[in-house]
Amino acid sequence: MNMIITLIFFIPIILTSLLLSFYSISRTTGRTKFARIEKYALLLVLYAIYEYFILSFTYTFVGFYCFEYTLAIFISYYCLPKEGKYLFLITPLLLMAYYSFYNFDYSGSEIRIILIGIIHFIVFSVLQSMEINQKRWVQIIFLLMIDMVISLGSDSAAISIEGRNIRIDEEVLVFLGSLVVVFLYRRFHTVQLQDIKAMNDAIKKSQIDSLTGAHNFSGFTKLLENFPMNTSIVTVAMIDLDYFKKVNDTYGHIEGNNLLISLVRMIRNYMNSQLNEEEYYIFRFGGEEFCLVFFNLDSKKVKNLLDDFRMSFVTYYDSVDDYDKVQVSFSVGISSKVIDGDKEVVHIALEEADKALYKAKNNGRNQVIIYKDDEQKNEQLNLLSFLKVNNNEKK
Repeated sequence: MNMIITLIFFIPIILTSLLLSFYSISRTTGRTKFARIEKYALLLVLYAIYEYFILSFTYTFVGFYCFEYTLAIFISYYCLPKEGKYLFLITPLLLMAYYSFYNFDYSGSEIRIILIGIIHFIVFSVLQSMEINQKRWVQIIFLLMIDMVISLGSDSAAISIEGRNIRIDEEVLVFLGSLVVVFLYRRFHTVQLQDIKAMNDAIKKSQIDSLTGAHNFSGFTKLLENFPMNTSIVTVAMIDLDYFKKVNDTYGHIEGNNLLISLVRMIRNYMNSQLNEEEYYIFRFGGEEFCLVFFNLDSKKVKNLLDDFRMSFVTYYDSVDDYDKVQVSFSVGISSKVIDGDKEVVHIALEEADKALYKAKNNGRNQVIIYKDDEQKNEQLNLLSFLKVNNNEKK
């Protein structure tokens, strides 16, 4: 009776714990900067350790090896859906190496061990290729049944229940224990996914400006950590609403907030009509100051976009009777940088765009200035001043 309890209660709990641990570690290695080969080497070593632990535990407490493929089946479906199927081919090698190391006589079982691994590999691959919409746990039970049927046809033994004339094949008990793992893991995995979703939602919420819906500065920092793939050029545009304080003083802070909300909404609508959503991000840095980050768009393209939007924005608010006392417009500073593997240049682009914005403000507002153009003008002005000084000295 103790053996039955161990097979269908204690061991399934241990297996569920190992699987949840493996899932967490596989997610962590997926998020961190592990090289692909390092990630799979780590997970393979971890799997070998877990497999060794289960084999040792089952042999010590029930007197025979069991649940050999249970870990591989669950990992293939929940942790490594693309690469996990190869565990079915690796597991027979691990099992035979383990048996040989401990001088366990597994003669006659080699065919069963290898056959189960190959059949699992084939069935799993076929189910993947067919893209069957059946739930994962149904497919897992199907593979577990294959395991049981093959084992029943080999050298499995029967277990008697004390005080009763009942004998249950040990492989049937292992299958029942595996069903308990299915039940427990599904419950705990669901809770785990809910916790992860809640955490991700909280992180995303913390990166969104609650008033306008734009990303905040925390979101900007996060963007630098998770740059879009294949980005060669990044262009930063700093936007500042002109005379925003006058809007607040004239119409009140609520109307000022409505103007900020309207600006973000109109930027999104315009940019989405011209670009793909993944080609730009909009951030609110505070007050009436916003930042747009464009991927693989040069400064001239961005200037044309923002100039076109600026004119339509000003025209729209010129036609709004409620804003007859204040001209609503904005100024923009732009800077572009080639990434070339260095994401930190975005900070430089941000600083340069801010300087260009300052220049746009000083030049009379309601305009878009590219930082490079601004530099060239300054250089030309400096050169003219230098020439004038030289001419005066000659005279």
